[in-house]
Amino acid sequence: MPGLKLEITNEVLKATRFVNEIAVAGIAFVLLDYLHTLPREVRLIWPTKLSAPKIILFAVRYGTVALAGLEYLCKLSFPFHEQQCKKIYRAISVLEVVLSCLGEQSGCGEDAG
Repeated sequence: MPGLKLEITNEVLKATRFVNEIAVAGIAFVLLDYLHTLPREVRLIWPTKLSAPKIILFAVRYGTVALAGLEYLCKLSFPFHEQQCKKIYRAISVLEVVLSCLGEQSGCGEDAG
């Protein structure tokens, strides 16, 4: 039986590594997209006066990246403990729904024109 336990542990480690690699790839893709669109954002959005739509745009755009980074830190178990991560996961779930609703209601994902 000890060999079976070692084999299961090895499979779990492989699966965990794969999931972590996919998570890193996803975060990298989102950051690449943000960097690609940043010059346009700086030119079109930043010079405008502060308004509710601008605040919503920044909350949706940068809140999502911040939540993804926080979630990934929890997956690494650094610098949080298990109970802290559970609380963070609950908060992230709620905040992601709120940000998605804000983005949908404000039309943040729609092209102008």
